[in-house]
Amino acid sequence: NMLTRTLQVLLVDSNYDRRSASPLPVPFAISAIASFAVKELGNLISVELIKGIGDFYKKTQNKKYDVVGFSHYVWNANLSKNMASHLKATFPKTVTVFGGPQLPIDLRLQEEYVRKLAPLADFFVEKEGETPFTNLLKALIENNLDVKKVKALRVKSVRTILDDEFVRAPLEKRIMNLDEIPSPYLAG
Repeated sequence: NMLTRTLQVLLVDSNYDRRSASPLPVPFAISAIASFAVKELGNLISVELIKGIGDFYKKTQNKKYDVVGFSHYVWNANLSKNMASHLKATFPKTVTVFGGPQLPIDLRLQEEYVRKLAPLADFFVEKEGETPFTNLLKALIENNLDVKKVKALRVKSVRTILDDEFVRAPLEKRIMNLDEIPSPYLAG
């Protein structure tokens, strides 16, 4: 059973509101992930990007997304968790994905972290996100957003909990030629 409509994706690079302008006005990491996913999946997906906390609540109040991906760094981990908690309370079937270096590398700590956040995050992406996130979106489309089925597929570089088992698939190969990732600046 394949999804028969365009998958609605929101990527969030949350930051605390600041009095001064942020030195990182362009959320480059999520922009690169979005550019790569659109290149690979075309019009099977529609991707929007946001950076601000207010923008997140405004967007998710007015529109239900199929998948929401959160950048997950030390400086925004709590924001990501709070936003995902709000999203799961409002739209429990929305698939949530966390990706970024806040996920521990040590296997024991990684499992503890994933288990602790499993109610808020359906999936975690370890290391580079472009290929694994795109493959995860493709699997969700091909399985009509059936999270349990997709968890059982063990998508490379994706971490999750399935029937109380920690699922840790092998890492996806790194993209060695950065020209494979369309420029977010040129892609708009």
